[in-house]
Amino acid sequence: MQLEYFQLVDRILDLNLEEKAIRVEAQVPQTNTIFEGHFPGHPLMPGVLLIESMAQTSGWLLLGVLKFERMPILAAVKEAKVRGSVFPGELLTIEASLAHEGSGYAMTEAKIRV
Repeated sequence: MQLEYFQLVDRILDLNLEEKAIRVEAQVPQTNTIFEGHFPGHPLMPGVLLIESMAQTSGWLLLGVLKFERMPILAAVKEAKVRGSVFPGELLTIEASLAHEGSGYAMTEAKIRV
């Protein structure tokens, strides 16, 4: 995970175009300036960056489904829940699947596991 470049997905583990699903890994850096303010003395990965990592995972899935012919752009997040804390140094597994595609837009569902 390269936070300074906003590159939050490290590697694609599985891309299944038939099932329209993807699984990736993201290694949260052990140290980064973002943790200095979030939160001093108790560093946590910001929830908004967890949402962004799911969006990027979904983007990689859509690029594969669209055969790299169009660029997917995040337009909305319908629902997001953060049910636990993510700490520096943890390895995340992120999964996304295509829930709907049509009329020029797509909807995905994604989740993160530590």
